[in-house]
Order: sequence, then structure tokens, then C-alpha cells
Amino acid sequence: MSIERRVSRVAVSTSERLRVALYSHDTCGLGHFRRNLVIARALRAHLGANVLLLSGIREAGSFPVEKGIDTLHLPALTKIDNLNYRPRRLEVGLERLVRLRSETLYAALMAFRPDAFIVDNVPRGAVGELEKSLRTLRSGGHTYTVLGLRDVLDAPENVQREWLKPENLAAIRDLYDSVWVYGDPQVYDVANEYDFPEDIRRSIRFTGYLHPLADREPLDSTLVRAGEEPDICVVGGGHDGEELATVFADACAVDHRPGMVLSGPFMGESATRRLAEHPEISVRRFVPDPIPLYHGARSIVSMGGYNTVMELIALGQRALIVPRVSPRQEQLVRATALSERGLVDLLHPDELSPERIADWLRAEHQTHTGAPASLNMDGLSAIVQNLRHLVDRYQADTALAG
Repeated sequence: MSIERRVSRVAVSTSERLRVALYSHDTCGLGHFRRNLVIARALRAHLGANVLLLSGIREAGSFPVEKGIDTLHLPALTKIDNLNYRPRRLEVGLERLVRLRSETLYAALMAFRPDAFIVDNVPRGAVGELEKSLRTLRSGGHTYTVLGLRDVLDAPENVQREWLKPENLAAIRDLYDSVWVYGDPQVYDVANEYDFPEDIRRSIRFTGYLHPLADREPLDSTLVRAGEEPDICVVGGGHDGEELATVFADACAVDHRPGMVLSGPFMGESATRRLAEHPEISVRRFVPDPIPLYHGARSIVSMGGYNTVMELIALGQRALIVPRVSPRQEQLVRATALSERGLVDLLHPDELSPERIADWLRAEHQTHTGAPASLNMDGLSAIVQNLRHLVDRYQADTALAG
């Protein structure tokens, strides 16, 4: 399942650009798509690849993308709990919607014929919607398939019960060439923590964390005047962020501090209106690129999703993480590991109150100057090198055969 074992199968044409497809099921928030978009931009910038992003959110089309990158968004599913889904908007049965998504994915992948296909987090796709596509791509012999995993999936007991099911393990063994973990095993070693079977461990490659500033222009530090920097609250997609946003707004009111809430597109309209009624608070509902706002903030109070946390660490921004703890404990595990290294502050949601947030906002905190050397954030470079190696080896094999 390594690159070396099956590189000769991949039919990268020397006369065409590398074609890469990335899939994210996107049944809860924006994080899976945002992570794939960071990868897509790196592949375009460094390999000139044509990249097709397959996403489960219609907001995918609202993110700015470079030439050579495009998106296809599927009719939406939403997560009810860790194991169950329902249609988000269409008033049809789950089986019908999954069949529609599956056939759409199949048609897109067969037409695009990717040289590499990177699947985020779910080995079989949501509700198994990728199985047909993966088996066809695998049997066709021209696509290198990768399962991409974030640094933390969930608490170990939940992963053992819900993720390491026989059908998922079989899919990893039968349908993927490699497993890439977008993290640093010195921070959290998924292979050991989750007790992956030995044969699957051998297919795992830790890339390092994905550095969100790797290919960006320098940020303008004059966008916000000194002394006017707001504190910002970030709640991911927003579907479960109302409590944190409300407590943050109440904390800002204590000292009449200017604050901003990035509510996400999935927070309810009534909750967004209530937040906007706070005189100290401005609300931004959907911000495709929040990094300039983070850069100009005095401090950040945030939930603990992968992308936001990496952005804050890369910026050296002072951050208090209030992680989601249900239905998954992924954010708590990540925030605990990073807070132990002094990279973020951590407040468990059971201890959340306006007073605790206000005290933290008042305090002076040390900041660092970007990602520390002790944290491997070279994930994008590793991914580019993996795929460049794939192309180089194929072209060398082709030259020898000729």
C-alpha cells in the first residue's frame, strides 16, 4: 500500500497536468472542505495540478479558488449523531439521497479520471457513498488512492467502537494505497492511540500539520489601527456554537470591549440576531478567508477545530480554545495536547462562563511568532513531495519501458 508498491499503476500523462480529486463528506460544519482546499491550493501552486474538490456543502462554491481548481457540491446530508445522517434540505428519504450523491460522485470521477484521489476521514464515504467509485478506480489501475486523516479522530474508546469497524478496516485494506495523517506523532500518535492493526499501521504516513500560511502573501498588519483590535469569537460552521458565542458576547459587555463573532453559516437566524443586539458585538456570518481577521485581532476565543487551531498557531495569535466535547471528543483531545505544549490556552466547556472569558480577555498572555520549531507543520510540503515522487517514478518507468 506504499507509493513504491503501486506507483507504476498511475497513468499520469507527460502531456497533461496531474489530475487530483479530493472528497469531503461535509455533514457537520466546514472543516473537512477547508482542509481539502488548503491541500488543493498547494498542489496547484507547486505541481500545477488540476484539482477537483467534491464537497457535501453548497458553501464550497463560495470560497475563492485559483485557476486550475474547481468544486462540485453534492445535495447535503447532515449528521444527527456519530452514526446517523439525514437529508439537510431535500425532503426525500436517506436512501434516495445517498444514491443520488453516490451516482453523482461516480459520474464525476469517471469523467475526470484523477491520477490521485484523496478521501478525507471516511474510508467508504458518508453512508458508504464512495464504495462504487473507489472499487472502479481501483480496478481501473490508473488512480492512486489516499485516505487522509486529521491529527485526531476522536477519543480512543469511540474510535474503537465506531470507526474501526470491520467494513472500514476492509475498505482501507482493499481500496487505498496509503493513509496520510495530517499531524505530528510527537503530539498525538493515532496508530498507537487507536491500536490500528499492524498491516494498516504500515500504510500510515504522518505528513505533519498543514500550515495554512505556507503559500500566502505576507499579511497586512495595518488593516486594524493600534488600540482598536477586537477580540474575536470563532465557532466553526456555527451549528452548535450559540452557547460559546453568547457567553463571549456577555464577557465583552462586562468591560465594554469591542468584540466580533464569526458565527458560521449554520448558526440559526434567531441566534445570530440576538448576538447582533449586543452593542459591543459585530457579527460576521460567513467569512471564506478569516485569516486577515485573526491577524488583526487582539485575541481569539474559539472552538477547537483542526483548521482554525492551525491558523491561530501559525499566526502566533493568543487563543483560548473551548472545544466541542459532543458528539465527538476530537477537539478536546487536540486542545489538551496542544495546551500541554503551551501553544494554546484551554477552557473545558463545563467551566464556561462570562466571568471566565472576561478574566482571560483581560489577562496579558505571551504570544509566539508563528508555528514553533517543535511542531511539525510541513504537511503540505510532504503531500506535494509524495505526489511529485509519484509522477517522477511513473515517468521514469515509462521511459524505461520505451
